[in-house]
Amino acid sequence: MTTLEILQGSLDKLRRDGWAQDTFGIYADNPCPTCLVGAIVWTLAPKSLIERQELLDPVDRDDDVYKLLGKLIGTTPALMGVSCWNDNLTTTFADVEALLTAAIAIAEAAQPVTEQTVAVPCEAL
Repeated sequence: MTTLEILQGSLDKLRRDGWAQDTFGIYADNPCPTCLVGAIVWTLAPKSLIERQELLDPVDRDDDVYKLLGKLIGTTPALMGVSCWNDNLTTTFADVEALLTAAIAIAEAAQPVTEQTVAVPCEAL
């Protein structure tokens, strides 16, 4: 999958099944609310719990999707940085949607990414 497809699929997943904090939401047999990282993992492996679990390791994964999201929120461009940002008590679903929408626009235009392209709180780190 391309970065754009992963971002679009993740946004669709969150809008369809709901957003959560403090849980990846990847262990259920059926789709359920997930955090942002959980939505990315579900998008990459919608039918396999084992594959979803493997996609959470290592926590310093820095795939292109995490690099892009990390730059946009001004945090470590890795899975753990994005996860901590998602779970920050000040982060809302509107923030997550804004982040994914900005990342999708960048991926569609193949624009260079600059830090803090979208203003999103990140006090958890």
